[in-house]
Amino acid sequence: MSSNTSKKKSNNLTFQQMLNRTFQNVRKSGDYCGGDRLTDGQDPKVMINGMQEHIQLPLEPSQAKLIIEQCSLAPFGRKDKTILDKSVRHTWQLNPSSFIITNSEWKIYTLNNLKSKIVSDLGLNQDWIKNDLIDLQLYKLLLYEKYSFFKIHRDSEKVDGM
Repeated sequence: MSSNTSKKKSNNLTFQQMLNRTFQNVRKSGDYCGGDRLTDGQDPKVMINGMQEHIQLPLEPSQAKLIIEQCSLAPFGRKDKTILDKSVRHTWQLNPSSFIITNSEWKIYTLNNLKSKIVSDLGLNQDWIKNDLIDLQLYKLLLYEKYSFFKIHRDSEKVDGM
């Protein structure tokens, strides 16, 4: 096919067809967020201040009640405000200062696997991990009871640069 024929053919395409063809040629490198369900089966061995034993997983209702006694209702952030609204979020929270994860293998194995998964999902290369450019931080422990929920909303930053 000559270049004149090729130009004529492309001139006959509608704007929508050209735009569609352009979008089909875009190769995305990743998603806007990343993560996964933790399925490694390792017990983090969580110790909550004021409790005598590690939390056993799967969580028993009696332990859930003991945890809730240490918790507060979880608010959510909207812009520069912190709001407690059970119609948007109904769950319990525990600050990291109130518990520790005692299984060091869980910390290393799980966080490294999760970090690698997130970097891959975002379409970033492994240099982000090698150069320590991505940081995972434990923000809170959340406990969702049966029928608890967290409606989709845009949350505020919890740490600078988040």
